[in-house]
Amino acid sequence: MDEFEIYDNFLKGLRTAITNASVYFKEHPIFEKSVQELKARIDEFFAVKKPLIIGVTYNSLMVEDEYLQDSQLYDEITALFHRRRIKTLEIKEGVTIQDLIGFLMAVNLSTKEILSQGGLHILLKQAGISAIEVSELDYSELLKGEGAEYKDIWLHLLKRSVEGHDAQRLDELAGSFIKALKKLNPEDFWGDSEATSTIKSFFTYLKDKNSSVFSSCARAFAVSVLHIKHLPKDVGVKRLKEFFEVLGIEDISDILVEEFCSPSGIGALNFNLFTQLLDSELHEQVASSFTKKIIKEDSFKNNPQIINKIRALFASASDETISAVYQHNLSSMLETISLGEGVSFDSEQIVDNYRLLLFDLLIFELNSHRLDSIMEAIEAEFSAAMRDKRLEYIRNFSKIIDRKYEELGRQDSLTEKLDIWLSK
Repeated sequence: MDEFEIYDNFLKGLRTAITNASVYFKEHPIFEKSVQELKARIDEFFAVKKPLIIGVTYNSLMVEDEYLQDSQLYDEITALFHRRRIKTLEIKEGVTIQDLIGFLMAVNLSTKEILSQGGLHILLKQAGISAIEVSELDYSELLKGEGAEYKDIWLHLLKRSVEGHDAQRLDELAGSFIKALKKLNPEDFWGDSEATSTIKSFFTYLKDKNSSVFSSCARAFAVSVLHIKHLPKDVGVKRLKEFFEVLGIEDISDILVEEFCSPSGIGALNFNLFTQLLDSELHEQVASSFTKKIIKEDSFKNNPQIINKIRALFASASDETISAVYQHNLSSMLETISLGEGVSFDSEQIVDNYRLLLFDLLIFELNSHRLDSIMEAIEAEFSAAMRDKRLEYIRNFSKIIDRKYEELGRQDSLTEKLDIWLSK
């Protein structure tokens, strides 16, 4: 048996034992057998050479200045070491079965749990395991990778850097923020108060030290929030609101312009979330800034459908006061807009499209509070349609009401609201 073969035998035994530790409890016969086999392979190793030290690089294992890579076994152990922040693993003569069990149990904790305890070496020390030693890998090296643990590593590094006022590391993390953002779940923003505080401090640092990088990171973050699919509860909204406090009026209005002009932009559900993330007095300033900017957008001028989309979303806001603020600014803008280039809006077509969008909102709306806002907007349009004798609009409205009753039943709270409205 050559010396690299004994390394392979050890690594195979280690992989099996780690896998079994993740599947079985430590008293299970299959796990116990894999630990005994691992101990036997370690003893075989020591019969040939000493010490048993395995190192890890960015993309390989290292033994005796030789790189081990390009095999599934080596790749799996390398990935495991990366996730557990292991730079080197040393197993000494005299290691016991109990030492190995303690090590395997610690290794199978989640990255987040290991980080919260201070690292794998601290866990081994607390367990009184001296025959197994690990040294820590610099996590900044791991940010070059694409692993599933990337977000936990990135957040941990960010926390340490914020707490240590490490300007150099914070600048490095800013460069990888958008990549990290793609790997973070929405719950990471509002589900953990510590993460909320850390990222807010990070934004505050960037705003003070590097305004251009801050703008890029903060906008990317805000856009990701406006695309979340499952809205947070009250405590989550409160935490998300803390993030938006570091954004300026111009940043927020720029984000809205980009979102409204994007085919996959903000929807009614997320616009309602947005209305909750700013104090009411700020909405007037954002609405004013937004309308001034959107006038200059060519995509807005040449695509009147965007107006209808914006008007419908503004009308769908559950907060009627805020909805009115945005609708008022939009109406003022439409009265004064100069299109140039010979382009003009078909005002009747705009109105028709807007009314149809309101119908769409009515059809799919299941929230009683938002239904009030939608019905108020429809009421204004319905009165105008009656005055202008737009019979097709009136017929469509009748069909939609019938459909709503058919889907929900007469005793549903939403249709009861419709009854009240229709009786006016």
